[in-house]
Amino acid sequence: KIYTEWLLVAFMAAIGIILQILKFVIFARAASVTGGPLLYLEAQSVLGTIALVVAYALYIDCTKNWMHRLAHKIPLLWAAHSFHHSAECLTVVTGVRHHWVETIMLAPLLFLSLLLFQVPEHLMAVAILLMKVPDGLQHLNYKIAWHRIGLWLNTPQWHRIHHSVEPEHFDKNFSAAFPIMDVVFGTAYRPAPDEYPETGLTPRENPGLWEGIIWPIRGWFRGRSRSVCHGAADSSDLV
Repeated sequence: KIYTEWLLVAFMAAIGIILQILKFVIFARAASVTGGPLLYLEAQSVLGTIALVVAYALYIDCTKNWMHRLAHKIPLLWAAHSFHHSAECLTVVTGVRHHWVETIMLAPLLFLSLLLFQVPEHLMAVAILLMKVPDGLQHLNYKIAWHRIGLWLNTPQWHRIHHSVEPEHFDKNFSAAFPIMDVVFGTAYRPAPDEYPETGLTPRENPGLWEGIIWPIRGWFRGRSRSVCHGAADSSDLV
């Protein structure tokens, strides 16, 4: 099963990299046609630069938060995003365990967010790096008292709640880097120090290699999809 899991991750990551390259090429050309972002900000001082980096990081996290929420609320998007949630054991590689179809579906929303607000490329890079630490480590499977960090940065324990099979945890803790986004939008669930729930889909559905590849349309092959869209309609409506 571990071998199959790594094959799935490698397959999805490889396609994802190709799609990321194509996406940014297409976005760059589309942006030039539309005249660029509506708001392009530059900083004139050190403090201004720091403030702009933090503001842009929060902006990215806000955008990702709403893209993530839509992936849970819209059955068609959940049909692809549920592949990520099918992982029953979270590891550091779970972060790249996203179906390539999801990348295509959410690309228009990302493009719209880039057109609204941009900063110079070097500040954008710093902001993204600032987010990468909590974003990249949020799927670690270690029972450490992460709650002490509070709402400053996303932690594996905070994000584990999002992957929980417990109904009271559904539609909670969407943030990629900063839990304050969940507080602002009313989706925060602060776990107890010893709260580490089981993860996966409800009911359980962990795919093999072929089923993982055809995941978003698997319902067509067997008549229905079993995974429940958190906070959404009946499972028969997912695909």
